[in-house]
Amino acid sequence: MFSSLLARSAAATAAQPTTTNSLKYSVTRIAESGWLPVYRDYRRSNNMVKATIIRRVSGNSQILLKELVSALNTEGTIKPINGNIVLKGDHLHAVRDFLTARGL
Repeated sequence: MFSSLLARSAAATAAQPTTTNSLKYSVTRIAESGWLPVYRDYRRSNNMVKATIIRRVSGNSQILLKELVSALNTEGTIKPINGNIVLKGDHLHAVRDFLTARGL
């Protein structure tokens, strides 16, 4: 089952362009799997999702943050040390769909 998911992911990655000239930002996919680097941040107290983290953002991450906040109706910040975008709440699938629709 896992190999079929990887095969579908690789086929989807090959079919979509990795960069788009009209966008001022990009999110680099993970080389081994082809997945987007979007993660959930859990807290120990009650295993609830506290935030959604987007890593490997290059270019103007402020524009990406602004588009995500308006599209998902949530709050978000950019971590100054590593440039990760942190959105409040569980938006894993919505962010992946958003980025995939933009050709990233």
